[in-house]
Amino acid sequence: MSNIDPQPPVTSIARPERSGRLSCFGPPPFLLGDDPKAYDELHARISGDVKPTDTLEKIWVCEAADIVWEFLRLRRLKAGLMNGAAEDGMKDVLRKLLGEKIIDIRSVLGQTPTTKLASKWAARGPRAVKKVDKLLAAAGLIMDAVMAKSTGRWIDEAERFDRMIMSAETRFGAQLREVDRRRATFGQRLRRTLQQVEDAEYHVIEGPKGETKRDQPAEVEG
Repeated sequence: MSNIDPQPPVTSIARPERSGRLSCFGPPPFLLGDDPKAYDELHARISGDVKPTDTLEKIWVCEAADIVWEFLRLRRLKAGLMNGAAEDGMKDVLRKLLGEKIIDIRSVLGQTPTTKLASKWAARGPRAVKKVDKLLAAAGLIMDAVMAKSTGRWIDEAERFDRMIMSAETRFGAQLREVDRRRATFGQRLRRTLQQVEDAEYHVIEGPKGETKRDQPAEVEG
């Protein structure tokens, strides 16, 4: 009996044919938390809009779907970063509201009243949320003040996400322009070819009073 373990069954994520991808592209570029069904819908919608007519355009559809999926994911990750950093911003705001000025080992360990309240608020504890809402309202502040503090702390990371998002969007725009350029060029070549065929099959003769008409196809001399 062979000691080689049988290969695990192929999951839906690893089957590129589910979304109409070319097999040479392999499975979609999923990360933890990605929704395969959402990707399939995206790929199907792009393919339905572009209506690829040959293999090259099918490749562009696959690349376009991957690029769009990438910058949509980056936007979600950026939002996740800022939401995750909200606790840091809340600590800064609460320190000012509660007049906490002494920085000691308890602050580092997250054991001061401010850090404890911010942590419970981030965990969406009902009492903590209610208390924080009252403190912000009493100070005339809204959640934007907290997110502004968070953004200030994590601005470098947020800007990195912005650059990656911009790069992906630029690549997607280049893909669309390439499809348009190729189709426009193909259309122009097709029109020229049809015109040349038509001109070769028919010749224009001049009739009475300067009138013109198309004669029957000219005979080709041997």
